[in-house]
Amino acid sequence: MTEHGNENHKVFMFDDFSFYKEGKFSLIVRCKKMDEWKTIEPSVWKPEQEGDKIMGVLLNKEPKDEQTGMSARYYIENENGMFFVWGTAVLEDRMQYAKVGNKIRITYTGKTKNKRNQNVNLYRVEVAHAESKKNEGINDVGI
Repeated sequence: MTEHGNENHKVFMFDDFSFYKEGKFSLIVRCKKMDEWKTIEPSVWKPEQEGDKIMGVLLNKEPKDEQTGMSARYYIENENGMFFVWGTAVLEDRMQYAKVGNKIRITYTGKTKNKRNQNVNLYRVEVAHAESKKNEGINDVGI
């Protein structure tokens, strides 16, 4: 609580309300608590060694910009926060099957050389399926 004013006029401020007193009159004003704001700045996921992985919910996919050449971008959120993943040719090929809202896992599986002898990063992309979905469409058939 904080107190402001003088003998004739006092204001008492609490977390969720203020109390005003002037002479024999008083007024209570309820105030909504102020929202707390946090800046959202996704961390960039950069795998360093074979087997590194990131798992979470795919929040957004931004395709490669053919005019500027900017790579595709993927936004993934998990219990550690929000992460940003830059697309590569291999990753873009795999991520075309993942839908926003899917729980996904991206695993860095190492490097290889392409036909032009350039290093290429390899990834495995997996999408989680609920147990009940695995058995959808399967009917018991009596023989």
